[in-house]
Amino acid sequence: MPITSPDEREAASAAQNERTRARLAGYLAAHGRAWVGKINVYPPARAELVRYTGQLARDCEPDFVVPKPDATLLRLIIERQEAPFTGPAGDAARLDAIFALIRELGGLILT
Repeated sequence: MPITSPDEREAASAAQNERTRARLAGYLAAHGRAWVGKINVYPPARAELVRYTGQLARDCEPDFVVPKPDATLLRLIIERQEAPFTGPAGDAARLDAIFALIRELGGLILT
């Protein structure tokens, strides 16, 4: 059943935020260190990996968590951000590479 009312959408968003926060807390507890980032970065924002130490994660942020910063991951995100959009197939290939590296690093995709 689709969510239709503003109250239902707000409740669903709040539930998603709580799940993300719980996953981040569990990841930090399991790994001792955590770095978070976004995959969809829109100017003027810049792609970055931020150390997560338990601070409150805001709505729909972050997109992923990894156990350490990784220059290749950051480069792939920046290249995707700067590349001209040539259609879903090209973007999907870039996203697949980003997702694969996150998994290879032992990270989690949160969104």
